[in-house]
Amino acid sequence: MINKVLTFLFFFFLIEFLATSSAPAQDSQPDSVLAEVAWVRSGTVLELMDGTRVSVHGCYAPVMHDDDARDFTRDLVIEKTVLLTNIQSLQMQRDSEHNYWFAYVTVDDSLDLGEQLLQRGLAAADTLLDHPKLSRYRQLHEWAIANSLGYWGLPSSRRPESWTDTSTEGLAGRQTYRSREDLTLFFEQHRDNLMQCYRSQRRRNPSLIGRIRVQFVIQPDGSVTSLEVLGSHWNDPVTGAMVERCVLGKTARWHYWEIAEGTVRTEYSLIFR
Repeated sequence: MINKVLTFLFFFFLIEFLATSSAPAQDSQPDSVLAEVAWVRSGTVLELMDGTRVSVHGCYAPVMHDDDARDFTRDLVIEKTVLLTNIQSLQMQRDSEHNYWFAYVTVDDSLDLGEQLLQRGLAAADTLLDHPKLSRYRQLHEWAIANSLGYWGLPSSRRPESWTDTSTEGLAGRQTYRSREDLTLFFEQHRDNLMQCYRSQRRRNPSLIGRIRVQFVIQPDGSVTSLEVLGSHWNDPVTGAMVERCVLGKTARWHYWEIAEGTVRTEYSLIFR
């Protein structure tokens, strides 16, 4: 009798264990997070202490001429704890060294970073996707245009190239413009492919370290032109030059999505170590 009871209990707990272990994992995507900002990469892209990169959801700063927006954001959030809400995690390459989120960013308990940038004309409303603050962001965007604030106060010839059309109707779809968020995402998805150039040459020189800054123009058909190295530094210039040739060759083959008209001049930097 005792043996039957023990056998019953054994199989009972075994079944319970298997049911628990095979249950689907809960979604680990947080609804909100308190996090400290380590670095401001651009007016609308932050880097947290754990390396996670956060793009401000619903707005974007110009690809070039970003100094004012970046300085404003840096003064507002650097080394502060911010509240991230409405978080959307982007799936990067499996071996990407960074997590990447879109999120609303609140600082000092009540200041919405997107609103602060939009109402000063330091960012534009991004309406690729619907989101809870879309109407509010669009209102601030149009208000900044009407009052010629920030970049909207510059003559058309001096505005960032992707900002020459001040009509928010032109923000309604991916085929009409290229946002900062889109360009950042595209680069992050191709970063590891560029790093392969460095890993290949490091077999020749294991101590190779350096950095490179690359600028290029994206044409309306998505092709890359006017590709150039703005600056670079290597502890081994000969081997470093081979990395640069490889990086430029890969970048020249990039192809972005088509838009109706307008070019965008952009750049990226890589650190190799």
